[in-house]
Amino acid sequence: MPAKKSRLFLFIVFFGLLGVLEAQDGASQSGALELSFAGDIMAHDHNFKHKPYLRMYESLIPLLYSDDLTFGNLEFPVVEDKPYASYPNFNVKREYVQAAIEAGFDVFSMANNHSGDRGMSGIIASQESMKVLKTSNASAGRSIWFNGLRPANADPKKTKKDENFELSLIEVKGKKIGFVSVTEFINGNSTQTAVQMLSYPNETKFQTFLEWIEGQRKELDLLVLSFHWGTEYSLTASNQQKMAAQRLVDAGVDILWGHHPHVLQAWYLLESKRGKALVMPSLGNFVSGQGWYINSSYLKRKEADRGDSALFKLKVEFDAQGKIQLNKIRPVLIHHRRMSDDSVAVFPYQQLLLASGDWGIYYRKRFEILTKHFPESYQASLFWDEELINKGRSLPQ
Repeated sequence: MPAKKSRLFLFIVFFGLLGVLEAQDGASQSGALELSFAGDIMAHDHNFKHKPYLRMYESLIPLLYSDDLTFGNLEFPVVEDKPYASYPNFNVKREYVQAAIEAGFDVFSMANNHSGDRGMSGIIASQESMKVLKTSNASAGRSIWFNGLRPANADPKKTKKDENFELSLIEVKGKKIGFVSVTEFINGNSTQTAVQMLSYPNETKFQTFLEWIEGQRKELDLLVLSFHWGTEYSLTASNQQKMAAQRLVDAGVDILWGHHPHVLQAWYLLESKRGKALVMPSLGNFVSGQGWYINSSYLKRKEADRGDSALFKLKVEFDAQGKIQLNKIRPVLIHHRRMSDDSVAVFPYQQLLLASGDWGIYYRKRFEILTKHFPESYQASLFWDEELINKGRSLPQ
């Protein structure tokens, strides 16, 4: 089926589901927030050489529109007057990010090790690109937010690389959400002053950040921290990360959303004085070319881990005292699939489990491995159409 007709078919089917489930919709009750978190949105050549870019997300669009906000990490500069470029020094144009916006993403983390791939001028250009996208989408009735890069007019002499953080304020359904994006490291040192850096092993710098978080949290209903940290391709967060996560939650972080390892790591809940806090150390690759190299014989090779990810969905509710309840936590497992034209698209395992032949065997065994490690993802991954599709937002025409 041609891509255009396939997309139309999906939209027709899910518009029907929306109508059926509208009366059962509890997610849009006043004060409750439906949030989604994805892993890294990257731009390898197998991603950006194939248009339309929206096609990468096509099978997940109903999920990405079934919430109030969807968060994604942009792991590249956005410099309009430079060509597309893959690893090790990435670059994309605005149309690449626009596809993610049209797919359903609203909030973007921009502090990561590739933020400075195009130098200081690239950071300034990326800020300008995001401002242009923010304005153009606002005129179309769509709001976006981004955080992680310091203002282009910041005085380097007055900006210390581990201080002077800025928070993006997002107001949805009468709730004030604070969003902060930081990175543990960056490729090259020349752009550190323009990116929100957090060296959490440095006690002095970490304590400064914790105190800043405490001050910000007083005016917010929810605080989300995007943290680019950890060890690439490690399937577990370190003990040092876990201790840092506890201190961040104690200081005021309600949702800690991590990325950088390019593989899934175990998520967990922590107690906080505000109720519950969610820690997701790493959600792996959401859009990437790293899954392009996987074939059906890679079942237990470490490269296979780079093709798996999860779209993490949850419902945030607030009691009369403002305490936070995290309900309906649903990690929907997804996987990268190489298409016939050598592009890469993202699919939910729910669809991939229907495949036949060697790939069908591969997907079913990978799903078994993943759900063994992340048992709560089994139900969410198989039955998300019944559980998750709600009238949070209207699907694109």
